[in-house]
Amino acid sequence: DEVDYVFTPENVNIVFNELSTKMQNGDALTILVMTHGDSAGNDDSYIMLWDQTRYSDKALAMQINKISPDVSINVIMGQCFSGGFVNELMEKCSYIATACSADETSWRALDTDRSVFFLYWLEAMNSYKSPNKPSGLDSNNDGIISFGEAYVYTNNRYPDNTYAQLGIPETRQESFINVDYKERVGLLGILQADSNNN
Repeated sequence: DEVDYVFTPENVNIVFNELSTKMQNGDALTILVMTHGDSAGNDDSYIMLWDQTRYSDKALAMQINKISPDVSINVIMGQCFSGGFVNELMEKCSYIATACSADETSWRALDTDRSVFFLYWLEAMNSYKSPNKPSGLDSNNDGIISFGEAYVYTNNRYPDNTYAQLGIPETRQESFINVDYKERVGLLGILQADSNNN
């Protein structure tokens, strides 16, 4: 419930400078972007900041490049035009998931201003310890919910959405270093299967 910094370019720089000195071999950094996005075309995408200024895909890539290559970096984005970040970030990031392609807007839940992608993605991640986990969410039955499983769950929920029924496209994007990684990485880093889960 505590906010250390408002989202400004100066504060992003401060945070990544701190992370570059604190993060060590084997650590994992997960970046969740739950705001609005914008585009200048040609795969040039932006995160909209609190004061309506824009933060570019290239600027975020420069910040991420400060982090040691021995740190696993995961990026989950729900904003419009979020797919434009994939090409800029994929060389440095171990896992990326976006709500839409570089030239698409992301769907918003009709009763809120929240990304439909994030509503379902967080629903999947929040059910980690729930005895009422949605059927098929833990697809490999290892007792953990990975980013890869949350992504599949999110995609499977989309037919329920009004935008899908209207034929408005939203092409979700996923990039990962290998299948094993995306099935083991979660909000707590690289997850180990529960030895008590059979």
